[in-house]
Amino acid sequence: MGFADYERFDALGLAELVRKGETNAGELLEEAIARADRFNPALNAIVTRLDDTARAAAGAGLPNGPFSGVPFLVKDLGPRLAGARMTMGSRLLASYIPKQDSELFRRYKALGLNIFGKTNTPEFGNSAYTEPVLFGPCRNPWDTGRTPGGSSGGSAAAIAAGIVPMAHGNDGGGSLRIPASATGLFGLKPSRGRLPRESEMNAGPGALVVDHVMSRTVRDSAALLDATLLSSGGPPPPAESYLGVASRDPTQLRIALVTSPMFAAAIDRECRAAVASAAKLLENLGHVVEEAGPAIDYDEARDAFIVQFFGEKADDIEAAAKLAGREADRTTIEAVPWFARAYYRRLSDDAKARAQRVQNDLAKTIGTFMAKYDLLLMPTLGTPPIPIGKLAPNPVETLLMDTASRTGWGFLVKLIVKQLGKKAFAWTPSTPLFNMTGQPGMSVPLHWSPAGLPVGVQFVARYGDESTLFLLAGQLERAQPWFDKRPKMAVPDPAR
Repeated sequence: MGFADYERFDALGLAELVRKGETNAGELLEEAIARADRFNPALNAIVTRLDDTARAAAGAGLPNGPFSGVPFLVKDLGPRLAGARMTMGSRLLASYIPKQDSELFRRYKALGLNIFGKTNTPEFGNSAYTEPVLFGPCRNPWDTGRTPGGSSGGSAAAIAAGIVPMAHGNDGGGSLRIPASATGLFGLKPSRGRLPRESEMNAGPGALVVDHVMSRTVRDSAALLDATLLSSGGPPPPAESYLGVASRDPTQLRIALVTSPMFAAAIDRECRAAVASAAKLLENLGHVVEEAGPAIDYDEARDAFIVQFFGEKADDIEAAAKLAGREADRTTIEAVPWFARAYYRRLSDDAKARAQRVQNDLAKTIGTFMAKYDLLLMPTLGTPPIPIGKLAPNPVETLLMDTASRTGWGFLVKLIVKQLGKKAFAWTPSTPLFNMTGQPGMSVPLHWSPAGLPVGVQFVARYGDESTLFLLAGQLERAQPWFDKRPKMAVPDPAR
């Protein structure tokens, strides 16, 4: 096998080559390392390299699982990887090294995945762009002046550049679906409780965060979820493997097209065009698409999400300080999470309880609405990928946040929260809602803008019904393939 062929295979395909003896884990790893060396200086996607550890694992023999020998990257946030630096994107944890693997990563290793690096993330996953002070901005392979999104931006950039066929991430407000949309990948957020969640971080009051991967193919995502899902304690297990359902077409589905901008003021024309194109494709495939949406007070839902998300960041700072063995302060924590902690600490118990009630009511409202529909359809993002730095706080905003964190001035706090929310939700209008409700959702790469930027569309299913998502995703992938769509920087050199 000439390694120009690496481009032609997804993770399951590479593992099949290993099983057939057409390549081996060591050769696959060296190709991935070479690609990381080539692309990462421009992207800043991988922040910790574990090349020697992975080489030793390949040499010793990897477990004989469905992904045996496949090079893999994990996000530097959430689950622990023993012996590898775990910063969570924070200066406070720049030297922290866990001693034990979390359960999810134990499962990854048992499947034969060979982890050779950790990927860039914003501090504690606090933003939908990946520009931590500790490591600097991660860049989008489709246009390195633009963000790959966040908070799993490093993983997404590495996949889109062709370094690996899939990579780990997690999602507390859209952090798998957002970067999948921004980089032309398939990204599925499982239902709350579907996978092991063993982490000191991202364990706030709303239980917003779930782990999984982004990938270039639907079947990789399906097969990995099959192999890692909890057998008890979460949603009921599927009646059939996700990999099995992804290989066949669904019967006619009834799909609600949600036209509300949800948490944003408006949706960019290109994102609306992506959804309109997807709706037409769905109808051509025999599905029923009709404009409809749940009766939700989106202002109330947005405000409740902010409380729950800020509560998570407050907990993250406390957990990080405990891991680091020292107090957190503004020299080690960035302005936004530091402000989030101060904001949450000053909230009354009634305000926190009200946010939790709103979250619970949202799940009931959408659950009732979806009794009539198999899926919801909407834009994943409010705009195509945005320039680096556009969402980051400017010096004036940083000064105001630092002042409000110290003083607690009520009018200033309200002004800052409004401004942060306006900027963030213009980019991510729809994804956070479904972290509140715990439903599974996916971003599917069906559209590219005239400028050549990927624009994903989001589908959401009933709680625990990833099967319908995989049924449709497989059908869409066969009807309108995206596997061979690559950013120019990642197109193979024909001379190789």
